[in-house]
Amino acid sequence: MLSLIYKDIILQKKMFLFALGYAVFLFFVFRSPEFVNGVYVMGAFAIAYLFVLTSVAWDDKNKSEIILNSLPIKREDIVKAKYLFVLVAAALGVAIMGGTGLILKGFGLTIHAGYLGWPDALASLTSVAFLSAIYLPLYYRFGSIYMKIINVVIFMLVFFLPSFILGYVREHPDQELVAHTVRILATTPEWLLVLTIIALVFSLMAGSMLIAIRVYRKKEL
Repeated sequence: MLSLIYKDIILQKKMFLFALGYAVFLFFVFRSPEFVNGVYVMGAFAIAYLFVLTSVAWDDKNKSEIILNSLPIKREDIVKAKYLFVLVAAALGVAIMGGTGLILKGFGLTIHAGYLGWPDALASLTSVAFLSAIYLPLYYRFGSIYMKIINVVIFMLVFFLPSFILGYVREHPDQELVAHTVRILATTPEWLLVLTIIALVFSLMAGSMLIAIRVYRKKEL
């Protein structure tokens, strides 16, 4: 299984260069004080998800699934390796953004940006894990051709759903469910909220992986 993860990393040499350039680009484009607090999360998330999409694209382009299934490798191990690569991709995204920010800050090229903290890393990890948990079962079910359309829908949900929820909360503060949720969030310790989010996201990842394994076992290549 480790060799499958290593394969996904090796195939993305060009992506590493793109990711470094993209990280520098983000720091300069979003250098304004109102945007700079989210640059680490946004950058690490985008880089990590691009790594995941690129690994899938390479598999499809090179017909890797046909080759892998001709080897003595269980289909469930192929799926598990892809899900573990999501965590590797998230770590790479965080490392690239954190390292780039550290270097730029050291040379005085980022005025308002601070240093990457654990909340940024956690937000990036959970965001990538959440999106990948939706994407991968659909990819194993429909293949990469239809996923171009589905990806547009997923990205629209990611970018517009949070703002819709926040807008609804601001406009309906007295609504019973909204008030109850806000009260729980305000009274719950931060460490418990963090652990709850982590548990929910990784439970979703585990459930998603089981679905993907079941789909992939029945898939005809």
